[in-house]
Amino acid sequence: MNAKERANVAEKLLFSLDSPNSKIDALWAKEANSRVEAYKKGEIEAIPAEEVFAKY
Repeated sequence: MNAKERANVAEKLLFSLDSPNSKIDALWAKEANSRVEAYKKGEIEAIPAEEVFAKY
């Protein structure tokens, strides 16, 4: 099996672990939009990525 064939198998395996779900995608999109709006209104603050990564 060549590299392209192995990549194809790996892609199919990964896809099978996380199948798309339009309902979940819509909920996450709504949540993301809500957070962006709250940030723009000054209701929440951004946390620098470095700080988040250091914590976790």
